[in-house]
Amino acid sequence: MIYIIGLGAGSEKHLTKETIEILSDKSRKLYLRTEIHPTVDFLKRENIEYKSFDYLYEKSESFDEIYEEAVNKILEYAEKDQITYAVPGNPVIAEKSVFSMLKKAREKNIDVKVFSALSSLEVIYAALEVDPLDGILIMDAANLNPARLNRNISTLLVQVYAQHIASETKLALMEVYPDTYPIIVVKAAGIEGQERIEEIPLYQLDRIDWIDHLTSVFIKSNQFPLTDEEMEISGNTGTERLINIVSYLRSPDGCPWDREQTPASIKKHIIEEAYEVIEAIELEDQDLLKEELGDLLLQVVLQAQMASETNIFDFDEIAEGIGDKLVRRHPHVFKKNMEVKDGEDVKNLWEKLKNEETDKKKQESYLSSIPRALPSILRAEKVQRKASSVGFDWTTISGVFEKIWEEQAELKEAYDSNDKEAILEEVGDMFFTLINFSRWAKVDPEEALTKSTEKFIHRFQKIEKSIKGQNKSFKDFSMEELEEMWKKAKIE
Repeated sequence: MIYIIGLGAGSEKHLTKETIEILSDKSRKLYLRTEIHPTVDFLKRENIEYKSFDYLYEKSESFDEIYEEAVNKILEYAEKDQITYAVPGNPVIAEKSVFSMLKKAREKNIDVKVFSALSSLEVIYAALEVDPLDGILIMDAANLNPARLNRNISTLLVQVYAQHIASETKLALMEVYPDTYPIIVVKAAGIEGQERIEEIPLYQLDRIDWIDHLTSVFIKSNQFPLTDEEMEISGNTGTERLINIVSYLRSPDGCPWDREQTPASIKKHIIEEAYEVIEAIELEDQDLLKEELGDLLLQVVLQAQMASETNIFDFDEIAEGIGDKLVRRHPHVFKKNMEVKDGEDVKNLWEKLKNEETDKKKQESYLSSIPRALPSILRAEKVQRKASSVGFDWTTISGVFEKIWEEQAELKEAYDSNDKEAILEEVGDMFFTLINFSRWAKVDPEEALTKSTEKFIHRFQKIEKSIKGQNKSFKDFSMEELEEMWKKAKIE
């Protein structure tokens, strides 16, 4: 049988009578997760023998590794002896090793009994004179996620046990709170002669020199009151704030231009912003990419806001929908009920699942799910890939080459006949066939055309520079002379 007990918040006065009886039971072997705790002085005075796992902190690389090894040792010892495992505070508050032990003990059919104790939380509440029922968000400072912070709720951060944790905590808090926001640092709450409580501005958190394993940080809600306008656009995360700003801009108190817009009136901006994102990626400019992704995200939020105003859907439903789709289309990851060898297998699986979903929606045609509004090259590529997925494709690339020669001849014939409609059709067929060739050759046709266009611009600009250097213009040169300059630009 394993007894799991808590050593209380720090003072021996916080030990329960039951805990003292268990500690004094010489028939049980006592193991401490750590002896770095004020109550250990009581054990030494009472000559209570114990062993600790502090040696693991020196040879292990992470806390999880320490906890795991300590748990395994206790379970091993429990097969021979009656064991008491003691941890700081309350065993079921912020104590991963206890929950790991409970799980593993059940698997090994080892009986475990957990005894309650006073945690550091209760003595901190008393020291700060706050009632947790008024609402307090409690988080581990060592694993602080700024996205969970909320300025409207008082927050208690525990385990600010070292200077580097204080520094990381400060930086995380500054994502939500002003640098000068008042915070309360609490050390050794409830321990006579050691308790220390100070209010300081947030930016000073990692500058105090008395932080140790008994330190916590308390942040009162709304210390800096927000104006009505700030309340309208505030948010716990950047995404939430953006949604609130767009909503406010569309409100009667917002911007006249934003209120006038409709999904159709701003649809062109989606394509424009998407192309600007692509340009930033090609330029490998990370700052520009961040800015352009923000502009693209704004278009999504605007469309979601307009839809939410008529109760069609909102941003959360968009995010939930794509989240569900990602899980649904990745059964090899989330269900692990099938195997994939490589990226090509994944693409085929995605297309298969997509087709099954399309069949359920009973599309008029197998290709009708491909939007007409897509750029023509992208739409042609998607049409060809979808047709290929059901077997409607050439068996070898030689068939594609033959099709190129065929379309070339038909284009020449249409041009010779001076039939504008026929020329338009044959030009389209030639483009379509070349896109098909790109797919077979595993070349992105959009990227290929972009490179060719950039190459043309680069060479043309060389000719421009040469002509300007001669104080002349294009009309001063024959086509033969310009051709020679072009050939020279290709070589340079």
